[in-house]
Amino acid sequence: MRPFLFSLFFSLTALVLSSFPMGCASSDGPVSMCQQLCDELVNECSYPAFPELESCLQGCGYNEAEGGDTEAHLACVQEAACDTFAVVECENHHGATSDE
Repeated sequence: MRPFLFSLFFSLTALVLSSFPMGCASSDGPVSMCQQLCDELVNECSYPAFPELESCLQGCGYNEAEGGDTEAHLACVQEAACDTFAVVECENHHGATSDE
C-alpha cells in the first residue's frame, strides 16, 4: 500500500508543479512580452512547436531565465509573418541559445 501512496503523492506533486508557468511573474514586464510572443506563435501562427498557450509560456519563461531577449524575439516573429523557417531563425537569434 505504501508504494501506491508514494506514487500517488509524486504524481499529484508533479501535476501541481507543472501547472505553474516558468518565469513570467508580473503583468508589467516579462508576462506581457511572453504573452504577446505566445499569442503570436500559438494563436496567430498556430506554430506546431507550441500546441497550447501554456507550453509556449513555459518555454518563454525558460528562454528568459537563460538570457533570451523576448522583446527582440517578438519583433522578429512578427516580422517573420508566420513563416516557420523564419520563426526558427528568430529562436536561434534571440532565444536561450543566443550568442549575442
